[in-house]
Amino acid sequence: MSTNCVRCVINDRTGPDMLCDRCRGQAAKDEPRELPALGAAWLQGYIEGLKAYAWWVDGTQYVGTCGTTLTEAIRRAKEEYGS
Repeated sequence: MSTNCVRCVINDRTGPDMLCDRCRGQAAKDEPRELPALGAAWLQGYIEGLKAYAWWVDGTQYVGTCGTTLTEAIRRAKEEYGS
C-alpha cells in the first residue's frame, strides 16, 4: 500500500486525510469557510425532506419507522444542526 500524499505524491503522508504536512497546511487555506447562509439553507432543505417523506396516521404525521412525529423530528433537527 502506498503512503504517498494524494496531492503532491511525496512519500511522506502522515494522517488519515492522505496528505503530507505541507499539503495539509495548504489545503486548510484553500478550503472555503462555511457561510452561515449555507448552513441555514441546508437545514431548510433537510426539513423540507422530512416533510416530503412524512406519513399520516390518525391525523398525526410521522417520519421514519420508529414512531417519531414530524414535529419532534423538526425540533430535533433544529437542535442538532442549528437555527
